[in-house]
Amino acid sequence: MLSPFEWKRYLGLDKSVEAVKQDSARGFKNAEFTVGDFEEYEPAEKFDFIVSPGSIHYAADARLLLKRLAASLTPNGIIVVSLWRHGHHAAIWQNIERRLNLIDSTVVTNGKGVSWDIKFSTAARARFLNKENYARFSADDNADVSGSNFW
Repeated sequence: MLSPFEWKRYLGLDKSVEAVKQDSARGFKNAEFTVGDFEEYEPAEKFDFIVSPGSIHYAADARLLLKRLAASLTPNGIIVVSLWRHGHHAAIWQNIERRLNLIDSTVVTNGKGVSWDIKFSTAARARFLNKENYARFSADDNADVSGSNFW
């Protein structure tokens, strides 16, 4: 996936030590792979682009995970979320779209008829994540803070 692109910096996160070993051994330029849990990992820097490929529905608290991902974006950053169309995916998308500003989407279907929704969003509708406002906005999930660049 990475070889045709020139990245300023790429960070890959996986719970699997073996997956990180294999990815690291591939020698991608400007790429770093680290072992970690996406629900707990706190990067030291902000990112222009965050991709969550078919994993957000595994989070114990997807709402909190979305807040943390959005908090890791630069002001003009984009989050890409993909979900396999199964079970309660429509409810998951409703929750995601209430928290992020959808800018584009597509559906990809493989040869076996299995489909994934892929949606591109910004954190423009985000809720503040600093200590002073977190409790207030977590308690009132309907609070209107449209136009905020923070979550």
